[in-house]
Amino acid sequence: MLSQCYGNALGVNSPIFANDPQGIGEDGDVSSKVLVVGLMERAVEVQGDFNPTNVAMTLWAFATLGQQPREELVKRLTMRVVELQDDLNFKNIANTLWAFATLGRKPSEVLLAGLTARVVDVQGDFDPQNIANMLWALRRWGCSPARRS
Repeated sequence: MLSQCYGNALGVNSPIFANDPQGIGEDGDVSSKVLVVGLMERAVEVQGDFNPTNVAMTLWAFATLGQQPREELVKRLTMRVVELQDDLNFKNIANTLWAFATLGRKPSEVLLAGLTARVVDVQGDFDPQNIANMLWALRRWGCSPARRS
């Protein structure tokens, strides 16, 4: 029960709960679903402060939870990754692509082009797990390597 951990610090009367009154139990406890919605809304507000790891781990967390992030959040995080493209490391790239694939979403062409271009710069840092995650994600979207002539 979240209220046991946080008391009423989450503020059951908060606007984050206005759209989902079913998320509050009879005992006044806040469900994890409602907490996720609130965190999603907050992420939209502060995404401009996210660094590459924040973006990758936020997408990874939604994928791990099996929770589809709202379209507005996906768009803003996508824009943020493109802005930070030159700062992405191998884990950021692999985790971002894995998260999109796990969520059943194909990244925009701009994002995919930016991430794959950055891979060239950091490919020497990829470990076997990151390589496997990236190849799995690319295959999930039906991407195949260019044929050599």
